[in-house]
Amino acid sequence: MSSCVRSLLLAALVYGLAVPSARALLPGAVNGVFASSESNKSAIASAGFNAVTLNPYVADLNAIRSRGLRGIVWLGGYDNHSCAFNKPDDWIRRKLKAIKRHSAVVAYQIDDEPKSTECPSAPSQIAARSKLVKSLDPGTLTVITHFRSSEFRDFANATDVLGVVSYPCSHEYGCRYWKIRADVRAARAGGWKRLWAVPQAFGDDYYRVPRPRELRRILSIWDRAGVEGSLAYEWDKNSPDALHAHPELWPFFDRWPSRSVFGRLEVQG
Repeated sequence: MSSCVRSLLLAALVYGLAVPSARALLPGAVNGVFASSESNKSAIASAGFNAVTLNPYVADLNAIRSRGLRGIVWLGGYDNHSCAFNKPDDWIRRKLKAIKRHSAVVAYQIDDEPKSTECPSAPSQIAARSKLVKSLDPGTLTVITHFRSSEFRDFANATDVLGVVSYPCSHEYGCRYWKIRADVRAARAGGWKRLWAVPQAFGDDYYRVPRPRELRRILSIWDRAGVEGSLAYEWDKNSPDALHAHPELWPFFDRWPSRSVFGRLEVQG
């Protein structure tokens, strides 16, 4: 029995939770986590994740591949103040020339939380950047992550995948699970065809780290919503209280979610 399976069974016994079904343990789906360059990638892999965010460097991709991980490559992002990308197209061309077709790349993250209200040109800029990336490394996925459900329609299918940012648990209100369902509905109503979950796995002055029973319910809601991948926030990147400090939560991310995207790279032309 693997260490991850033992941890899962222990958590089930300690917290009185049912062990996920065989369906939830099917291999293949993107089960990623936001991480920093200093993150302990071996610990991330041991926790059951199979992908991490990282910067566009061959050495970083080689390092995660040696630990059985794949990469969601950050490409510098978009500035909601200047309404422009932080990195020019030539920078993208140089970086992708070095890493294109690397076996560890599963997706390119074009931006995290672009804002069309402040920058009306953002959707078309995001779409153009996605098109450039896909022309340089054909067959790979592009993704943005976003929290403003009112703007999901503006960005509809500007990238292959939308990571739906929805954090239900706060110190003041507890866990308002309905937020996840509402945000997924808004993404689908806005025209998005492919969705990843961005499950809450952090806490700060406002948000609270979910407890094991709460996290299990959160992941179950995401799974029933039909997302095909996951990019949990976060391992240790920005928040004062994050997943690396909560090993009691790790078993619930092991081999989740159930829907395969590694084997289903049907992407936009």
